[in-house]
Amino acid sequence: MLSFGRETAPEWVINAPYGKYEITQGHTGTSIRKYMTMAAKASIREGLIVEIEADHLTIAPSSAEAVKRISEVKYEYRMSKEELEKSINYVKAEIDEAVSTGYVNFYTIDTCFLIDYSVKNLGHEQVKSMFFEIFGDCAKDILKRYSSREYIFIGELGIPYKYNFSQEEVMKFAIKYAESLKATKLIYDYIKSKMTKPFGVEIAFDETPVLTDP
Repeated sequence: MLSFGRETAPEWVINAPYGKYEITQGHTGTSIRKYMTMAAKASIREGLIVEIEADHLTIAPSSAEAVKRISEVKYEYRMSKEELEKSINYVKAEIDEAVSTGYVNFYTIDTCFLIDYSVKNLGHEQVKSMFFEIFGDCAKDILKRYSSREYIFIGELGIPYKYNFSQEEVMKFAIKYAESLKATKLIYDYIKSKMTKPFGVEIAFDETPVLTDP
């Protein structure tokens, strides 16, 4: 599996003159079209059913920054509006090439660079003010839906895990992930508009500079 944010890239990147794009961008020299077509032909030849995935459609300031995340470089980064727009357009181009092969059937969407870690340093009144400013008329509905409830998840050993969140925790989570989830929805909608057959989606939050709180 080749990561779209690093190992593979659209044909126009792979075929570009040396030095035009980052060396980490499609650094295997294999285009999305070639990678997916080769995988599909090999599976047909061997009589295997496979998942051909657009792995890690990554919203990132650059390919080099995406590589840093898997190189144990831990730091928080806030993307500019210009970086975000450029990255979204690039991800759309990746999707277009993947869809054009006719083989892609799964997508991983990675918007970790848009997670806002600064909320951890805010006081209660700041959190409350920011939450209602961001979510407006939906704010009360969000609190009603997610706070003061018990969530039960069954672990792999059949052990149930129970969680509940206070209103402040809900507000902090909402602020922290708002831009990330907004971009995820935008990318998902774009994929949906291009696909003519069922497809799977994974939302990746596994490449962050900090461990997820239990």
